[in-house]
Amino acid sequence: MTEARNTITCNRGVSMEVQATSRNYVGVSMTVQPKEFVEESIVRRRSEDAILRVGTPVQILREGKLVMTTHAVLAPLQRISSPKTLAIIRAAWFIPGDDIQGGDYVFDINQSVYYVYLAQNEYISEGDVVGIRSIVARCNRVAAIYRNVDKPTGAGGTFQEFQQIEKNIPISIEFIRAGLRMEQPGFYETSTHRAFLPSFYGLQPMDRIKIMDDFLRVDVMDKISFDNTVQATFSVDDRP
Repeated sequence: MTEARNTITCNRGVSMEVQATSRNYVGVSMTVQPKEFVEESIVRRRSEDAILRVGTPVQILREGKLVMTTHAVLAPLQRISSPKTLAIIRAAWFIPGDDIQGGDYVFDINQSVYYVYLAQNEYISEGDVVGIRSIVARCNRVAAIYRNVDKPTGAGGTFQEFQQIEKNIPISIEFIRAGLRMEQPGFYETSTHRAFLPSFYGLQPMDRIKIMDDFLRVDVMDKISFDNTVQATFSVDDRP
């Protein structure tokens, strides 16, 4: 067994003592970053100043109205194996005090992309709260909502017909692959897609949505997991 003890002076003028122990014939390599360097890192601190410097300008929209313009750092989540989910779900860092709620749209002004704000996940604190880590879902399609409504026949009766009740809704939707079924069980066997959208639009069970030329039927709706947000699963809708 061999031991080595050295004092290292980093290029930022910070000195530290490093001890390395290894067995004979085993090489040891390491990278040393002083504490002061880590604490001064913009990406590490996620402070208000950092978010304003490296973040992208965004608009916060609630129920069709502009709430505020601010900055956010949008980054992919880690520890997700599904490429599609990784492409949709994002971690977002916001400045403390920003008026953001579940179900709001976060509009990336530079990229012209909408995100649905799902949940506040974690505070980053160094004595004070310096940044808020949140979860958002990237909107990758535009949808219209249709509902079966009763219409008069003109002879004293009624008949049901699908009627469009909302259109041009930014929606976050992904195909339910085998990997997603294993990671997040609970889908119907027939369910083909999962989507996130604000509850403001009033989606209901058995509604249908139209995305491009495809119609999907609502299978299950979850309005509890995320405030003011609907998480729904869909199947192919072959109703007339």
